[in-house]
Amino acid sequence: MKVYWPSHSSHQCETTHWDHPKMMELMNSLSDLNEVRFSAYRTSMKLRTVQKQLCMDLLSLSAAVESFDSHGLRAQNDKLIDVPDMVTVLASLYETIAADNPSLVNVPLCLDLAINWLLNVYDRWVT
Repeated sequence: MKVYWPSHSSHQCETTHWDHPKMMELMNSLSDLNEVRFSAYRTSMKLRTVQKQLCMDLLSLSAAVESFDSHGLRAQNDKLIDVPDMVTVLASLYETIAADNPSLVNVPLCLDLAINWLLNVYDRWVT
């Protein structure tokens, strides 16, 4: 069974989007970086913007490894996981981040944005 991101409707514009409204804002803000001349810098700035928006800059590598270990995902680079499993893993990551940075992390929003981003990047069925 395929699980898709819930749609967000705008009754004013009479449109439906698969992206979270905050994800749409993030994607629009990334287009501002298109003016950066060199592609390596442009790409790195866009990735850093996504990383910070998703609060992943607050996650230590050791905490990430520990979380992946606890879910049996260490050294499983070719293992496919479904959306409910992604939510479980990401929720534990964000709970760890929020424990250290409670005023900086909105766990439900970060979780929604991370799932939204992952589906946009890796799910070929989402257009």
